[in-house]
Amino acid sequence: MSIFKRNDKTEQDSAAEPQGATPMPNEKVIETRPEHGPVVSVTIRRFSAFEGWEAAAAAIDYMTEDDEAKRTRFRLNILSTATVNGQPLNSPAAINEAFKHWASAKYVFDQVLAFNEIDQVQREFANKSWDAAGARVAMAFAAHTESMLRAAEEAAQTIQSTGE
Repeated sequence: MSIFKRNDKTEQDSAAEPQGATPMPNEKVIETRPEHGPVVSVTIRRFSAFEGWEAAAAAIDYMTEDDEAKRTRFRLNILSTATVNGQPLNSPAAINEAFKHWASAKYVFDQVLAFNEIDQVQREFANKSWDAAGARVAMAFAAHTESMLRAAEEAAQTIQSTGE
């Protein structure tokens, strides 16, 4: 079961929400880019507090995950919160029906995350963190290997000088 849900709010639900100084819109209509096929109007929605929190945490895993099935599940969960002509983008078939080019689906995915303030720069940060960790491991390995080779060389010289 997905933590994400389609936007099924009614006008009555929206009217009952508390009024703040400047409420953030719960929905937004975006359009795909014309360079990737026909322009498609897509309704994206703001996640609830818990959905957003879960999505932000899942986004970090998505950004560092090697398991393609988990990555696909996350993409579908995010896209399923968007609709085209009232139909959720909740399956590969629905996505293929709505868009003619993969870049349109990626654009909508990115827009849903941005609208919900889920920072994709985290991916760059996570990747840089792993790169830095890998560099530290490589430097430690090189230093340890160098000290082992030095010890082996000294042992070989000792053996040669004693004639054994």
